[in-house]
Formats: sequence, structure tokens, C-alpha cells
Amino acid sequence: MKDITLNSPCPCGSGRKFRDCCYSNQELYELNLAISIMSRMQSVEDLIKYASPLFGFFGENKKGVEKSINLAYICWQIAEKPNDERKAMLDELIKDYAAGGKRTKADAAAFEMLVKNMVERYLTMFPEKA
Repeated sequence: MKDITLNSPCPCGSGRKFRDCCYSNQELYELNLAISIMSRMQSVEDLIKYASPLFGFFGENKKGVEKSINLAYICWQIAEKPNDERKAMLDELIKDYAAGGKRTKADAAAFEMLVKNMVERYLTMFPEKA
């Protein structure tokens, strides 16, 4: 974890300097820090749960799981965008995939269906975040 100085942005996320925010109340600072860490842990758990349909798609070895998590994260980021931006980003991702390497039309179509399903999965799993 990066060292926090008095002039650093407060880790509670208020946007104020640490000295002007949580520094004066160490208990509040420690509570906010714990909440921040727990929320990040929940996000990691959510990402793994969200990515589970992709496990095995790129292989079951470590590299395949990493690719699955990376693709899930990309789809997660796209799903959080407004509808028009989401569509444009999806189209660009699909186009880039189809243009890369020795991919058949069937591979590109399968990838397109996969990423669209992952975006829909996000919207279903986390309607409050979309």
C-alpha cells in the first residue's frame, strides 16, 4: 500500500487532503480504510463470480484463467457504460478480435455472442450498478 502523507488525497475517497479529513480522527480513518479494503475484496469476488462462465473457454491452465478474467473485466467495464457508448465499445472489441490473427468467421461469431452474453450477464447480476 502506498504511504499516506498529510498532503495525500484522503483514502476515504472524499477528495480532500488527508490532514483535512480523516487524519484528525484516527478511528474514523481506520474504519474508512477497512471499508475501502472490504469493498475492493467484494469487487474481486464479484468479478470471479461474473467470470465463471468463461473459465475453460481459453483453457484450464493458469494462462487460460488469466485470459478469462481479463475478458470478463473488459466486458464488465463495457457494461458499466451508457447504452450508446456500450454499443460502440462492443462493436470495436468485436471488430478488433475478428481482425486479429487467423480467426475464422465462426470464431468471430462465437466471440461476438460470448461478449454480448457477458455484458447481458453483468446487467442481470448487477442491475444497481448498470
